[in-house]
Amino acid sequence: MLDSPLYDGVAELVRALSAAGTPLALATSKHEGLAREILDHAGLLDCFAVVSGAGSGDVGGARTRSLRPRCSAWLQPEPT
Repeated sequence: MLDSPLYDGVAELVRALSAAGTPLALATSKHEGLAREILDHAGLLDCFAVVSGAGSGDVGGARTRSLRPRCSAWLQPEPT
């Protein structure tokens, strides 16, 4: 799984956004440790301020349900 290719242009876009000072976060239903390994293998882990994924005990629908409270903790949109 670590050798799975990224979509064309994704790595370049992530690096460019990070270099421009854009805070990046990743929310995934993959287990968080695996998501971090994949990003690290692709050389992108340092581009993300936050990586949030399923916990080790999360299975099935619990994987996605567990993301909401964790993402809400760091997601603070600017008021408009």
